[in-house]
Amino acid sequence: MAKRRTANGKVASKRAGTPAAQLRGFLAKYEPAAAARARAALAKMRKLTPGATEMVYDNYQSLVIGFVPSDRPSDAIVSIAVLPGHVSGCFCRP
Repeated sequence: MAKRRTANGKVASKRAGTPAAQLRGFLAKYEPAAAARARAALAKMRKLTPGATEMVYDNYQSLVIGFVPSDRPSDAIVSIAVLPGHVSGCFCRP
């Protein structure tokens, strides 16, 4: 069985599902109220940043969704951080 590789030749992650399904799974780990706020914030941010790339980082403290005009995380303009009990918006410095 051939391994799927990314554009730079690295072996792709074997996580199942589409990116949208993975994001739903990440949000499901949070309290329903925080997950609902995060979904509402995502909907608003998607309207404000059409065409932006969404970069999602699921780490031990929070879930962060950055909105980027390119493929480089360092170009992020704004992000949404989902933490236990609350959701925060962040403006990123260039």
